[in-house]
Amino acid sequence: MKAKRQNPLKKYFYNSFKPQLKEALDDIRHPGHHPKSTAFSMALGMFIGIFIPMGLQVWTLALLLLIIRYNIFLATLVTFISNPFTILPIYYAGILVGENISGQPFPWKYFDKFIAEPRWDYILQFGHDGIFIFLAGLFIMGIILAVITYTIAFRFAVYMRRREESVLQE
Repeated sequence: MKAKRQNPLKKYFYNSFKPQLKEALDDIRHPGHHPKSTAFSMALGMFIGIFIPMGLQVWTLALLLLIIRYNIFLATLVTFISNPFTILPIYYAGILVGENISGQPFPWKYFDKFIAEPRWDYILQFGHDGIFIFLAGLFIMGIILAVITYTIAFRFAVYMRRREESVLQE
């Protein structure tokens, strides 16, 4: 039988490109291989996903993470907590939290108008109090959910790191 000759392109992929790609993906998942940076990236993504309006989230996150150098991939992935399917319940919960914190009622009649036809002039009809109630509620929800996300992500990252180390030791 003749020995099978390996394709040079396939050989290059498995010997050169694949290890570099795996290293780059590991760095994206765990920059600096530290669970704190992974957890902080996810918590920051959660806060921005809740507090910053859709459409501005990724840009805000990109600018912020370029300055503080954390994991932009994970943070961006977590910002998708607010999407077309979840945004109305998130906004509704934010308004309820804001009403409880401020002790003032939210102008719901303008909100119904805004939901029917989203326009900037309808947002301005909320007035200072309505916008404050809305943003205060989202801010508080964002902080609480970011702390919860950090705690869970940190514990999970530590668990995965220990599991990976125990597999490597065997």
